[in-house]
Amino acid sequence: MQSSLDASFCVDTLEDAIYRYGTPDIFNNRQYTSEAFTNVLKDHSINISMDGKGARGVMCLSSACGAA
Repeated sequence: MQSSLDASFCVDTLEDAIYRYGTPDIFNNRQYTSEAFTNVLKDHSINISMDGKGARGVMCLSSACGAA
């Protein structure tokens, strides 16, 4: 088993979340820092937060900020 996720899986998941739930103003992003992933955020004019603190109206896919 590979110890790291392929960037395409993370990018696909991010794009799906944006499609389903809309574009947030801020994305808490502590783990997924590949250029392809952060480019999706930048292409949608989403601010990137690296503090891991979840807040109302902030998209977060990490268990560090309360995601399942």
